[in-house]
Amino acid sequence: MSNDFSEISNVNKKNLDELLHLVEELVINKVRIEKMKNEVSDSSHGKILDQELRIISEIQASIKKVRLIKIKTLTNSLESLVSNCCTEYNINVDLIFSGQETEIENTLIIYIHNILNYLIKDICASEFAAFKNESNQIKVTTYSDGKNFTMVIESNGKGFNYEDTCEKLNKKNLDLISFEEDEVKKFLNIINFTNNFEEFLKLRLDLIYLDGSMEFESVANEFMRLTIIIPLTSSIMQGLLVTIGDQIFAIPLDFIETIINKNTVKTKKSKNIEMIIYMDHIIQLVRVSDLLKIEAISEPSCIIIVKSNNKRAALLVDSLLDQTDMVIKHKHSIMMDIGEIKGTTILGDGLVTLVLDIPSILKEI
Repeated sequence: MSNDFSEISNVNKKNLDELLHLVEELVINKVRIEKMKNEVSDSSHGKILDQELRIISEIQASIKKVRLIKIKTLTNSLESLVSNCCTEYNINVDLIFSGQETEIENTLIIYIHNILNYLIKDICASEFAAFKNESNQIKVTTYSDGKNFTMVIESNGKGFNYEDTCEKLNKKNLDLISFEEDEVKKFLNIINFTNNFEEFLKLRLDLIYLDGSMEFESVANEFMRLTIIIPLTSSIMQGLLVTIGDQIFAIPLDFIETIINKNTVKTKKSKNIEMIIYMDHIIQLVRVSDLLKIEAISEPSCIIIVKSNNKRAALLVDSLLDQTDMVIKHKHSIMMDIGEIKGTTILGDGLVTLVLDIPSILKEI
């Protein structure tokens, strides 16, 4: 990536971050205004508050759009990289780049570039240069469902034997996020990656911080495929407030699939794990009070089906309170070891509430 692009990205990020902080303050006030509106009897005051709410909502929607950048920004850089590899290794490589109109937050664009840069270099060096095929191809596909950004990098080189590799590593799959560092190095040795191991480990660590996933697939002498999924998070989002014991928690709406009454489903146990059957799916039941070690003060009545990265769970909570806009602040350093908590948000009455980290909870079960 050119220095010019990096400089522009950093300048934009600084300005946008400052603007986002101001919008966050507006959103906090929006929640308070909504609370005031319900208490105002004067219709003229109510109309003014309605107008303020509309303006804040429009600003909130606009800032989300401004922060987005199309993935095609990387096209020239990737084409130049492939051209340089072809010259260096005396090979021919076709780059197919699909999904260039996919939009992601500008804060992610440099990370996406760095990981593509690493992988394309290594595929050219360890696969294409070593075997001198007449037709070499690297296909990059990106898409977003609004909740997750997905990138698939596939090459038609020598690949590796997937089943044998899993057996050597004593793994059911090749989800590298779940590997220990020495296991990652062993895997890279098995598939003959020649590039800088430390650089790959750094990229993997960055992906862990982003709550992402990284999984390899391959068929020997046919293809190698790496799928990377990154949750699209924002500090401003809508949340569902729930009670657990004597405390209130917020669950981001983006992860909620549906809400059902506990009495409408049957629970079953298998090896001391509670399950429910919902829409022909067997879903693990998670008693959030037990997970967070909170003493229950009433019988839980609601089940919230949550989903992230194609994994579901049924969260059992005491009751539902309200749906609200929220600004998620990073959790304090003393809470860093609590993986189930994403951060905090301020409610309309000024109270600070903890936000549940759904992807982390799903990874644990």
